[in-house]
Amino acid sequence: MLRFCCALVPLTTLLTVSFVSPSQAFERQWHVGGGLGAGAFSRPNANGFGPTAEIAGTYGLTDEFNLLVEASWATYGAPLGPSANQVAWLHGNVGIAYTLDVLRWVPYAGLLVGGARVAEGAGWSGALQGNSRHDAYLDLVAAGGLDYQITRDLAVGGALRFHTLVAASPSYAFVGTLRAQYTWGFLTTRSICAAPKPNLIKPKPFVVRRRNRPTPRSNRPPIPALQS
Repeated sequence: MLRFCCALVPLTTLLTVSFVSPSQAFERQWHVGGGLGAGAFSRPNANGFGPTAEIAGTYGLTDEFNLLVEASWATYGAPLGPSANQVAWLHGNVGIAYTLDVLRWVPYAGLLVGGARVAEGAGWSGALQGNSRHDAYLDLVAAGGLDYQITRDLAVGGALRFHTLVAASPSYAFVGTLRAQYTWGFLTTRSICAAPKPNLIKPKPFVVRRRNRPTPRSNRPPIPALQS
């Protein structure tokens, strides 16, 4: 099941690149928000499912590339099982995403790198009490998602993330979230999609001016005779 989920990110990216028009994203635009979702965890000797929460920020570097900054928290394991089987992850990542198109629908794909703090055993509650082991790992992330601009300042969407923890025995996590974002910046979709304003300046009327032609000789008044 997890292998099938892991294949969704590159497949979604390939299909989107094939059918979406060239990018027209806006630079110097900010997105800040968060979301909730669920994820699947896999490692050589264990696997599980669990909830996840995230906060994320995006900044438009150019018309095509955005800077991504994300932090997320997740707990994997059987919710009704013993706490000793739970694994908690805390991620922090920075990366670049390519925005494929901008109208109201905004698909994107990118790569991120960062770190992950993993608490094994009793999760974070056990880590705080000193009852579980926690280690730090290098975290590589393949990202994909689709946002929808509802208004000038509000966007919603879905995000997919595939995490790989670099270690002697690597661990993987596939996470899907639904998020909401507040947007502001140099340009927004409304400024592009709005209808152009009518030209209120009235054109000046075209006037044809005639030249003063000299009076014909036949129509000139006679010259009075000189009196001697």
